Amino acid sequence: MKTLKLFHSDSYIREFNAQVLEVLEYPEQRWGVILDQTAFYPESGGQPFDTGTLNDIPVIAVYQEENVVIHILPERLHDTKVTGRIDWNRRFDHMQQHSGEHILSGACLKVLQAANIGFHLGNESAQIDLPLNELSPEQAQQVEYAANEIVFANRPIHCSLVPKDELSGFKLRKDVTKVYETIRIVTVEDFDCCPCGGTHTAFTGEVGLIKIRAWERIKTGIRLDFVCGNRALTDYEQKNRIASQLSSELSVPVDQILPAFTKQTAHLKQLTKELSNAKKTINQQLANTLFAQAESINGIKMICFSDSSLADLNQLAAALTANERTVSLLGTSNKDHTRHQIHFSCSPDIGLNMAAELKSSLQSVGGKGGGNARTAQGGFVGQARLPKLLEQAKTNMLAALSVKA
Repeated sequence: MKTLKLFHSDSYIREFNAQVLEVLEYPEQRWGVILDQTAFYPESGGQPFDTGTLNDIPVIAVYQEENVVIHILPERLHDTKVTGRIDWNRRFDHMQQHSGEHILSGACLKVLQAANIGFHLGNESAQIDLPLNELSPEQAQQVEYAANEIVFANRPIHCSLVPKDELSGFKLRKDVTKVYETIRIVTVEDFDCCPCGGTHTAFTGEVGLIKIRAWERIKTGIRLDFVCGNRALTDYEQKNRIASQLSSELSVPVDQILPAFTKQTAHLKQLTKELSNAKKTINQQLANTLFAQAESINGIKMICFSDSSLADLNQLAAALTANERTVSLLGTSNKDHTRHQIHFSCSPDIGLNMAAELKSSLQSVGGKGGGNARTAQGGFVGQARLPKLLEQAKTNMLAALSVKA
């Protein structure tokens, strides 16, 4: 049993008729259909499968096993003859990306002397892997320009089945990994030649613009991320829309966005620094006031304070416990007083475990938190009164220290 692959001779076939050879039943209400011939491309060589319909039943996946192509359907097919229709938008997109990969790989070999060692075609972009230690922006631009030069030249792309004993007559960019009696060779005229079973455009011009979007270092080298044709147009539309919005927000022309953004970022960093210094000063002043106002009990300053405007409990607690013989019990709440944060800390000369004290205080309100002997923090939700909780914690700690208020 064998399936004739119509897409090998003509990638532009959108509709075909075929004889059903076998129907297979799979788990989860899935059926596999084997035909005598098909235009559906099965997932292979880094290229995803085609979708479409067989007698109006959706084809949701296509795989190859040995010499047959299996079409996966969500319901059983009872017919012995079918009309298959390819989702052309998906097919042509794959043709653009895969042909673009051949052109881009050829450009990488020509410009960088780096042969493609991996290819993946995703839903939004495609990737090729190159055995390089690094890639500069200038090199990426050279590769991109060389690839698009071939696109604009609109050169023919030939797909042919070649007997294995005639392969020596082809200057292949990539070695044949599996040698059959005949090998399918895809040739971009006077530029690239490579064994490949995928679907391709007839001319390089149909690939459309090839755009390298990014690259990253991986274990085997450099991975290029790129888009072609309609994907490149979508990518440009998105970035142009973002650039226009930024231009409007910054009140500058598009070509002045970067310097305007750099200026805004520097200004924001300066403001953030000034705000941080101001908060530190305010917290230090508040700490000084709270410490001065706190009653000293047997030489210990036990400070309870809560306020919804407190933004940095850690900083205020650190300022308070920089003093000797000091315990800091702080809290803050949201505007609705339904979510609360508490922070317990003490100076090193206090014989209490703040993590244990915090856990004990939060048990009554179903809160959670943690920390160590010196500092601990946590929170709880609900309408419980935060000041009352802090005062109770103070009483418990005073009792633990055997100090009478």
